[in-house]
Amino acid sequence: MADAPTIVGNYGKHRTYEDIHAAECPQTGQALHIPGKGFLVAWGTTVPADGSKNYATGCLFIKHDGGNNTALYVNEGTEASSDFNPIPGITQQAALTAQDTSTVDATYGAQEQAVIINNRTRIAEIEAALQSIGLLP
Repeated sequence: MADAPTIVGNYGKHRTYEDIHAAECPQTGQALHIPGKGFLVAWGTTVPADGSKNYATGCLFIKHDGGNNTALYVNEGTEASSDFNPIPGITQQAALTAQDTSTVDATYGAQEQAVIINNRTRIAEIEAALQSIGLLP
């Protein structure tokens, strides 16, 4: 039977969920190391400088004293030369204009009218979905 997966960080090795959950992490560190690829997660108060080594492409850096649009970064470089860039926050957009519920002009054929009505319905559904997740007021 193969060994259980090991999660390695500069704060020790842990083999179970309970070990990880109970682990006390330092103020600055890295975790989830992939040999030959680098760390997948890192944290601290200073974003790693461009060109830093040992961070996997896609590594997330959590700047735990960051603020709006300065708390989460992703390495878009390589393990040999990092390039951490901020991940912008999601902001709510302005409300859309009121839905057009007027009758579709009779100069359109029945198929064209059906397409226009269907598009109106689908756009209203998309708007409702965006509202339900907080992206639209």
